[in-house]
Amino acid sequence: MYVNGDAQASTRGRHVFIVVESGQASKGLDWTAIRQNIAATGGYLSLALIDGSRSNWIVRPVPTADQIPAQVSTVGAGTASPGVAAAIIDQLMEAQGLVPAIQTTEVRLYGAALAETELNDALSGEKTVQLRVFDKSALRTARSTYKPPAAAAQKPATGRAGRASSTQTAGKSAAASTSLPPAYYLRQQARKAPPSVGQATPQAPNPVRQAARPSPVPPTTAPIVTTPATVAASTPTAGIPQSTTAPSSREGFVARFKPMRRLFAGILAAMTVLLGVFPGYVWTNIWGYSYPRDAALIADVVSYAQSRAFGVALLFGALIALVGTRARWLTMLGFGYGLLSGVMPGVIPDFLVWPAPPIIAGVLMNTASFWGMWMAYAPVLYIGLGVAVISTVAKVLPETPQSVVAARARNRVSTRDWLGKRSLVDKFAISLLLWSAFTAVVPWLVGRFVLQDNILFSAGSGVFDTDAREFWAYALPLYVGGMAALFVLAGLAMVLQPWSGRKGAGIAGLFLVAAGLVAGHFGTTLWTSAEEGTAARLMSTAFPFDDQFLTCGHAEAVLTDDSGESWLYQVWTARIKGSDVGSRDCNRIQVYKGWQHMDTKDLPEGQVVTDGPDFVSGTTVADAVFQYVQSDGQTIQLPVNGQ
Repeated sequence: MYVNGDAQASTRGRHVFIVVESGQASKGLDWTAIRQNIAATGGYLSLALIDGSRSNWIVRPVPTADQIPAQVSTVGAGTASPGVAAAIIDQLMEAQGLVPAIQTTEVRLYGAALAETELNDALSGEKTVQLRVFDKSALRTARSTYKPPAAAAQKPATGRAGRASSTQTAGKSAAASTSLPPAYYLRQQARKAPPSVGQATPQAPNPVRQAARPSPVPPTTAPIVTTPATVAASTPTAGIPQSTTAPSSREGFVARFKPMRRLFAGILAAMTVLLGVFPGYVWTNIWGYSYPRDAALIADVVSYAQSRAFGVALLFGALIALVGTRARWLTMLGFGYGLLSGVMPGVIPDFLVWPAPPIIAGVLMNTASFWGMWMAYAPVLYIGLGVAVISTVAKVLPETPQSVVAARARNRVSTRDWLGKRSLVDKFAISLLLWSAFTAVVPWLVGRFVLQDNILFSAGSGVFDTDAREFWAYALPLYVGGMAALFVLAGLAMVLQPWSGRKGAGIAGLFLVAAGLVAGHFGTTLWTSAEEGTAARLMSTAFPFDDQFLTCGHAEAVLTDDSGESWLYQVWTARIKGSDVGSRDCNRIQVYKGWQHMDTKDLPEGQVVTDGPDFVSGTTVADAVFQYVQSDGQTIQLPVNGQ
């Protein structure tokens, strides 16, 4: 029975890898028939689609045939470009890692000349991988490294030297190597490794042209005995290791994990947090102390700050020990968090504040008290120690295996393919957000002219005069609110576009909308706090009367009203516009309660204020008295009288 040119046979360990390129050649692919054949013969089946220089998985090899999907689609196949063979070979390596029981691989290519040529050249020296090129349902023998028995038997012998197959040497059939283990990286290392002592260096035979292609010799496959510790090849071949001893799963895990190294790295990573606390706290708080009077207090508060961060240090050390890599930036996060917690102790949540054990607290106390008058300069040494420890952690942690690195790279490529590309609208939205975030101009303008006292930000209950708002107190709320609005607009612009081919941008748009809502809530919190400060300023500071009007002086006093709140009362002198008095004389009295105007009192015709006003007595609005002197010498007392 033949399925797309393949004779059905019971060959356990055979992997059929189908690679499809767009075009007429792919129309002969019969997935159902191939799947049934694989299920009958007990092999493994996978499918990938060519797209430029990439090859994307559609069906990865699975241990059992019942896990192979019954239907597949090749709509996503594209046209091959130079370098596609490297991507296909990477997938062969990945398949070997997914299913270690694979012994031989048949690459069935439904594609054009470029992919044929690259794969033929790349696989010409690989004896456990056979290339079969199909045009619709017909096998193209001329471009395949696999030669079916029927085609080889019908080829007559000629006296003229014929060219051997690119996967064969003289007198050797490609089928003879079907029992070799497909550990490609082991073969490459064996070819490069020097011969062991007492072993002759194998000489690779030169290619020989044979006069006539002999009839293929049936492969002599010796039974393969497989144990958890040994995988042996049945046919010795020069340059290929015949036995590879593999550790058991537990031994391999321990060897890769290296627990002692990771424990040591975790301890060092925890130290980076405590080292970061010292310079952050010292350089922020030491300037109010003096030596030697406050030496003990300085050492005590610094060691307490470090002890407060002990819980975070333990958690960070455990994180590095379990999942840490050699990337230095990960350990730098711990030092940076410690530095920030020294400047702002509130960044450590209360549930993470675990007091250090007495022995560690004692070490921290002794270390902090050691510096004495040099306390202000000690942080420089702590920063240097932190840098050294960070580098040490990166060197102590075990190296990531190359197979893991390669798998991560393939996953990144696969993820990028799934996420797709950004459209012009996406790029513009992201560029606008980045530019706005760094310049702060656009978000502030949006917050000031669109959101303030309008959509997002409303005036506080105690703010009756918006002129009391200070610029810098409101700069951050307006910036955050403007960025929130831009986040939402940019996110909607990215979400509302078609998601086909740009799933990543669509998902990013959803995150931007969510981030905009969170930022908006944070902005309203900042705005409310700023409004509370403005309301307090309206009550406790004097109205800027002299910035707007001519005055000859004023008096002020903090008084308590009937509700128990304290207000700054002021009595200002002013000049009535158009009055017949001197240009620098005042003939009007203005009473203010904070920034709120309460009363106006005009002096008699021709009279001006010659002295005062002054605060006389009183602590409440009911008994407070101000006074001033008129030009006729009369002293006028001015009670506030609850105003």
